[in-house]
Amino acid sequence: MAPSSNTRRRFVGTGAAALFASAVRGRASAEVVARFDVVIRGGTVLDGTGAPAYPADVGVRGDQVAAVGRIGDDQASLVIDATSHHVCPGFIDIHTHSDGGILTYPGADSRVRQGITTELAGNCGSSAAPIAPSRAEELRREYAEDGVTADWTDVASYLARLDRSGIAINQALLLGQGTLRRNAIGNLDRPLTAGERAAILRAVEEGLEADGTFVAMNNRISQSVAHLHVHVVPRHRKDGLRGFFWPRITYASEAEAQHYAERIAKALPEG
Repeated sequence: MAPSSNTRRRFVGTGAAALFASAVRGRASAEVVARFDVVIRGGTVLDGTGAPAYPADVGVRGDQVAAVGRIGDDQASLVIDATSHHVCPGFIDIHTHSDGGILTYPGADSRVRQGITTELAGNCGSSAAPIAPSRAEELRREYAEDGVTADWTDVASYLARLDRSGIAINQALLLGQGTLRRNAIGNLDRPLTAGERAAILRAVEEGLEADGTFVAMNNRISQSVAHLHVHVVPRHRKDGLRGFFWPRITYASEAEAQHYAERIAKALPEG
């Protein structure tokens, strides 16, 4: 079953370890009569909380860890023998560029075989959505070369496409600042006008309304990035819209980074 947008939000927003930990807190009472879809039996559990490893069974119901502890034989519909193995929450890969690749390979074998159950796509300021009308033909031609029909336009329709594709892992999308900027003015290297900046901010608001979407910045600092932060951060904190901002300044000089930090600090509401 494909993970829903709510599943994407739950895994990224709270973390798989938190789900595991909630079950751990009740592991002493795991012998309550209940049936599980899957029981992983006899493994050594690393629960993601930082606690030492310990022997335990893990009961899974639906798409959630429901119990961690000693689980009776009659409670399992399917038993997986994990003797001599470690059992832990799925890994979250926070830096991927599989926006299109996950549609080409929805089974995500290369991820699953590494224990990755959640990934964050749209990194480095470039995301699959939104697709501006001015760039639609070019981008759809590029996706078609990889066997993908790019039939989405905005973030919501892209996430809906993921759901329909039956992807095997949880997927969340960073809303790339570079994508938003190119949608507005192409690859021109100049500050945005007030109208262009307003258009980008509308696109950010629309993107954040789609569950499972966040905002990322480009690697390089630019005037447009600083403007984006100054205007977006307080509006979305005040209005309570979901999402977080991931400013990546890996290649910034010390002076650029300092200027950037000052602009962000000035934009944030008090408290």
